[in-house]
Amino acid sequence: MYCSGNNEKLSGLILLGSYPEAELNSSLDVLIIYGSEDGCLDMERFKANKSMIHGKISEFCIDGGNHAQFGCYGIQQGDGKASVSPEYQRKVTVEEISEFIQNIE
Repeated sequence: MYCSGNNEKLSGLILLGSYPEAELNSSLDVLIIYGSEDGCLDMERFKANKSMIHGKISEFCIDGGNHAQFGCYGIQQGDGKASVSPEYQRKVTVEEISEFIQNIE
């Protein structure tokens, strides 16, 4: 992961439907956004790997959101069925990211 070796160049980290795979040896602020219907996100690893983050964690779950709707790459094998529109999920994602960026310490 880029940020594990370049922490000094970063002010924060945003993870969409994902989690760190390497230790983040800094106090980076981290925003994690995922959908309640995300069938691609391994929730066991998600919970376990949050311990690799040593900075402030902001976590936001989009009720009804899934994995595929964070992008425009189509249906993802194993993903859940979203109960919100792609436009709504992206709007909420942008709002959360904007707020996070404005409040980075």
